[in-house]
Amino acid sequence: MSETTGERFSTQFSDGDIIANEGPGKGFASYPWVLDKYERALDLSPAESWLLHRMIKHAWVSGGLVFMSLSKVCRESCISRPTLMNLIKSLLSKGYIDEVGRKPPGDNRAEYNVSGVLLALNTAIQCDPNSKWAQENEPRSVGDSYENPPQEWYSFTSPAELNQYFHSKGKRYNWCEGRSEKWDIKITKRIYELDCWDCGEPFVAGSATAKYCQSCKEVRRQLQWNEFQERYNQHAEAGCG
Repeated sequence: MSETTGERFSTQFSDGDIIANEGPGKGFASYPWVLDKYERALDLSPAESWLLHRMIKHAWVSGGLVFMSLSKVCRESCISRPTLMNLIKSLLSKGYIDEVGRKPPGDNRAEYNVSGVLLALNTAIQCDPNSKWAQENEPRSVGDSYENPPQEWYSFTSPAELNQYFHSKGKRYNWCEGRSEKWDIKITKRIYELDCWDCGEPFVAGSATAKYCQSCKEVRRQLQWNEFQERYNQHAEAGCG
């Protein structure tokens, strides 16, 4: 269910040298600086950019995977789980990240590939006539960064324009794999087959970080309710005494 619209970046532009040489600090320190600079070119909201910052800092090697505990992110950042999931879905729909799966049972972390946003940043730098790269080379269009792209690609001057073009057609551009594909978050929502942390039985979930099957959830809720009632009665008795 995919439509190839151009080959992936050539090796010359798929590494991190372009990003590393663009920022004032050079090396890995340039990644957050470049992301802030081209936030608008990538059509990122401040909240989406913030989440990408957290993801990229764990991507130590080019094409490396990022393992994130969503519960830990919510706890440290004081944001709700639905808010965080909406940000992740938005980044998925723009093709900047891709969800790979989850760690083995007992490790409550989701697994993401963030190489897409790095490839998009490479394109943003190449298309920016004021970038250091463009001053040493000729500014490029989105199509110039690909081998034999369709002619229409040469009309796009930023990743945001390319994304908006595919979104209007009900698709997304998967930067990680270098192709466009049909994209409807409600239709293509992933289903995970996991093992319950309590009973060990397999169950189906809509999230890679789910821990318990439905029956174990009910048991846990009942235990929590019983504990609450017991503490409440203890306090009531102490108050009456």
